[in-house]
Amino acid sequence: MLPLHYIQKGVLFPKPSTAFDAIAQRLQTSLSHCLLHFPFLSGRLATDAESTIFVDCNDAGAQFVIAKADGLHVLDLMNAVHVPLIVRSFFPMDAINYDGYSLPLVAVQ
Repeated sequence: MLPLHYIQKGVLFPKPSTAFDAIAQRLQTSLSHCLLHFPFLSGRLATDAESTIFVDCNDAGAQFVIAKADGLHVLDLMNAVHVPLIVRSFFPMDAINYDGYSLPLVAVQ
């Protein structure tokens, strides 16, 4: 077993003038293009006969999640004394991956 903490990064952007659905589609297309150049990101962990762990580039796919937080503003997050609980929902893989053999190695939300 290889417990794996996901590296999570969040970026906040100002509200765009483009429709949400168009932006989501563009991000999904960009992720698809990225995976063509970095195929290991869409693979899964695997173990060979000598128990060596490696990334199996099996094209199992990355996770892409579309989510909206209507009524939430950047200032609600920036002005908070403590990190609001809703921030956890911004990261689809907010856990330790004990099951990297079947879960995606990359998730984008």
